[in-house]
Amino acid sequence: MYEIGEDVPQNFTEAMKSYLKAARQGNAFTQNSIGALYRDSKGVAQDFSAAKEWFLRAADQGHAAAQFNLGMIYREDNIRSKAMEWVMKAADQGYTIA
Repeated sequence: MYEIGEDVPQNFTEAMKSYLKAARQGNAFTQNSIGALYRDSKGVAQDFSAAKEWFLRAADQGHAAAQFNLGMIYREDNIRSKAMEWVMKAADQGYTIA
């Protein structure tokens, strides 16, 4: 709710705090969300290494959006084989970008 400002003022710092509680318990959705906050510099300093770590945690659990996001991080790092591997895993689950 904090990330999108639903029923509360938008606050990425508070979103991160809430996400971390769930992510540390293994919640793939929030792990992907933390990765996105680090990637997009929302509520935290931009940190592609941290983004990659959080995307990987979620991707390893089969979270399709995280798999795609991880693939894009590897693409930016110019590691094309890893990029293709993760993007294809997301595609195999029917993940598409809108």
